[in-house]
This record gives sequence, structure tokens and C-alpha cells, in this order.
Amino acid sequence: MGVYSTPPLDFFKNEEPKGRVFLEAMMQSAQIWLYIWGIFATLFLIAIFLFPPWS
Repeated sequence: MGVYSTPPLDFFKNEEPKGRVFLEAMMQSAQIWLYIWGIFATLFLIAIFLFPPWS
């Protein structure tokens, strides 16, 4: 098992570091934007329920 003792991340790093780093950065930024839009949507719904425009 000595051959497989190194983590698979090293293989990807040696193969193409730019692609992997770019992919991880994209995933992280997408997660952050999802959180931001989720917070905005929640605040928007709360505002509509508290202050309905049709009242």
C-alpha cells in the first residue's frame, strides 16, 4: 500500500494545477453567491409579508 499512501490531490496537482485551482475557486464563489442570493430572497419575502404593497 506504499504506492497509494499519497493523497490523490497530489496527482491532480501535478497533472494540471491551474484547472483544479480554477475549478475550486469557481465552486467556492458559486457557493458564496448562492448564500448571498438566498439571504436577499429571504429578506425580500419577509419584507413583502411584513409590508404588503397591496394593503
